Amino acid sequence: MVEDLGPVTAVVEAVSPRTGETLRLPRTQLSEAIARRLMAEIEAEGLTAREGKMFGLLLVRHPSGELGYLKAFSGLLNGEADHPGWVPPLPGRERTVLAEARTVVELDRIREELQQLEQHPLRREQAQRRSAIEVDKQTYQAAFVQRRDERRQRRLNLEALPPGPEREQQLAKLDRESADDSYVRMRRWREFRAQLEELEIEVAALESRIRELKQQRKQLSRQLQVQMHDAVDLSDFGGQLTRLTDCFGDRRPPTGTGDCCAPKLLQTAARLGLRPLALAEFWWGPPQGDRHPGQFYPPCAERCQPILGHLLAGLEQQQPLAPVTPIGLELPIVYEDDWLVVVAKPSGMPTVPGRNSPRQETVIGRLAERYPEAVGCLLVHRLDMDTSGLLVAARTPAVQVFLQRQFREQLARKRYEAVLDGVVSREVGEVDLPLRPDWPRRPLQCVCFERGRPARTRFRVLAVEGDRTRIEFEPLTGRTHQLRLHAADPRGLGAAIAGDNLYGNPASAPRLLLHARELVLAHPAWETPLELHLPTPF
Repeated sequence: MVEDLGPVTAVVEAVSPRTGETLRLPRTQLSEAIARRLMAEIEAEGLTAREGKMFGLLLVRHPSGELGYLKAFSGLLNGEADHPGWVPPLPGRERTVLAEARTVVELDRIREELQQLEQHPLRREQAQRRSAIEVDKQTYQAAFVQRRDERRQRRLNLEALPPGPEREQQLAKLDRESADDSYVRMRRWREFRAQLEELEIEVAALESRIRELKQQRKQLSRQLQVQMHDAVDLSDFGGQLTRLTDCFGDRRPPTGTGDCCAPKLLQTAARLGLRPLALAEFWWGPPQGDRHPGQFYPPCAERCQPILGHLLAGLEQQQPLAPVTPIGLELPIVYEDDWLVVVAKPSGMPTVPGRNSPRQETVIGRLAERYPEAVGCLLVHRLDMDTSGLLVAARTPAVQVFLQRQFREQLARKRYEAVLDGVVSREVGEVDLPLRPDWPRRPLQCVCFERGRPARTRFRVLAVEGDRTRIEFEPLTGRTHQLRLHAADPRGLGAAIAGDNLYGNPASAPRLLLHARELVLAHPAWETPLELHLPTPF
């Protein structure tokens, strides 16, 4: 038994890249029963009239303890990536919308030119002329063979006669006829080739262009796929982000990675702070290959298995659900309306449940309790547990997409204040050091110029306080631990943030002296600037 979900019927396993622990997500009788009801709904709505498709259902538990489920489809449903009531695609796809649109336009142009070239009159003329010439060649060859056979028979008759001048003259005449006939045959063959040569040169140019266009089409499709994969950050249940392409090491993710049900379901659950309990994926619609309607299947090995460990990381699935542990911290509301809420996150409160304290009070859990009617209180960005300051959450998925786009496109402006252990030599400047996960030491990040993602931070010294520097940070990108690592790394500022237990000296301050002080973004309803300020508490 798994909690109250019925007997286990199958189990999905994946290895956490952070701990090496084997994580398990079962399929249970309850999840299968709900999935069968979902099959009936799909059939009633005619959602698979065009083609069969994989669907998925994820049983989850809300921070309040309430049981619920999420549902997803693989790829597109009736030509659309989003469908009301179903989980959305992996976040990041919206960052490539413009590139995708441009690529589609270019692919359409290539397709039209290919159709024109493949249906070009010269190709039809070539085929017709080849056919006609082949008939002529066969006719001529048949006549040539007949004449040759006749000469052979005449030669045999002459050779049967007694030797004499007349016989020798006739045999010499046959030799000349044979040579003349072979010469004429060779000349006719050259004439046949000449009739095609000019046309084939023109057709060869067409074929070369067709091959060139097909190669362009292949390269464009591959380039778009790479852009789409590079834009996706996977969020695990411990609040860590991993670039999708990093899950595959040195090889590129297969086409369609991230479009299957399991990644969509788990990513949505992690973003909403929901605990995954059971997964059921099934095929519905016309059969295809070894897929049959109403049958349950595990996540695919090629595209899903390499990323499941990254998606499930942060879960302690083998332990029963424990009560939430209060941490005795307030979560003041700085701003709220029907579209969003901004809180003053205190240092010490996690944004989402973490691997080491999955049932500790979190920002998303508190918001879910405060706004039970909201669709998930969807986080727009995150702050490390030890960082304090302004944190924004959306109250609907549409608002979340609107706000997240501002952060990704650097339209939202954030300013932090920090105290560094050390004196910074420059008054103002910018740190530009690419970052990636330090896999053997997760959750640490590291500077990597080969495979790191771009990370840029502006800074301005506010004051020098003895052997410390009070500084203002403005992150131009939003990488994990960006400010902490840009401050601590010798190639950056060379002075860690006071109290930093990952990159500095945790004993130098009672807490991490990093605070999200200012935030400016466009309001989702009227799109005018919303400016928020929260005084620094240290």
